[in-house]
Amino acid sequence: EGEGAGPINDDAILVSKSLNGRAGFTTIQDAIDGTDPQDGASGADEGDTIFVEAGDYDESVTVDTQGLTITGTTDQSDGTATVTGQSATTIEVRASDVTIDRLNVQNPGTSVDSSPDDFAGVIGVSVQSGNTGVTVRDCVIEGLGADNDDANPIGVYAQGATSGITVENNT
Repeated sequence: EGEGAGPINDDAILVSKSLNGRAGFTTIQDAIDGTDPQDGASGADEGDTIFVEAGDYDESVTVDTQGLTITGTTDQSDGTATVTGQSATTIEVRASDVTIDRLNVQNPGTSVDSSPDDFAGVIGVSVQSGNTGVTVRDCVIEGLGADNDDANPIGVYAQGATSGITVENNT
């Protein structure tokens, strides 16, 4: 009838560097926390999906909402959603049943103090102790510790007492 299509998923939250009047957020963390919503957007609840459009997101992300999916662009020819960590961990998962999908995860490690004999380091995705059912798939995890030769890079780290962690089809 000539009207724009509505969202395919009623539980979808948009993150974009250029919202152009669309409801959503300009950072992933704001979408999770529900802070600084644009044009009537609301933050993440259990079972929601955060769609991250192509762009550079210079932020460290803490996922503390159970059942949340964070997914990047499905067509890589449109560009990638690149998350560049600003602390030791780029994406820290503190909830169960979380999916991280189709993101480019980076962390130059400039904010990390570690030594070559220290187990601390720069982490792409960290699943905190006690969480289950976390999936990291179809991501590109690169550039960890690129600016810090003592950063001890770790792509995906699952702390003790985690189970059901799936890491698949990542580069």
